[in-house]
Amino acid sequence: SLLHIGRAHALNGSKRHESAVNDALLSLKLQSDSPEAYSVLAQSYFYLKDWEEAVEAFESCQDCLQPGEELSAIDRAYLQKARESLKEESNIEGAEGFDGNDDQSLMSRSSFMSRRSYRKTVVPKLKPPRFVSREEVIASTANMRSMPKAWPQQK
Repeated sequence: SLLHIGRAHALNGSKRHESAVNDALLSLKLQSDSPEAYSVLAQSYFYLKDWEEAVEAFESCQDCLQPGEELSAIDRAYLQKARESLKEESNIEGAEGFDGNDDQSLMSRSSFMSRRSYRKTVVPKLKPPRFVSREEVIASTANMRSMPKAWPQQK
């Protein structure tokens, strides 16, 4: 689980946010009550500008925290920005009253994971690399001297 979380952080740093989402989801599959995994998942969705998913992931992260713990200052800032962006995007009635603290806006972890079951991304299968023998490589390299038939002996 920690491997996937660390890799998701690294992928976010490399701006490979969709891959980071996949790693965070893999981590959650292994440990469904990990606030760190929900945090990196939420940040990945935030970078992808998927505000609704980011807010839901941050809320699930809050649900996983131990009593007395709270979101980090950075996560709170991301959550606030995601909620603001979600309000700006949505043109539905009542968006002004959305604060994310009511019972309807909170999702349980089980429904959070089950909503993503349809999102299994297909990783394309690549053709295996073509095997090239050593002799073929040596023959195709113009500037390389051929191997000696007998190695010189030291005196």
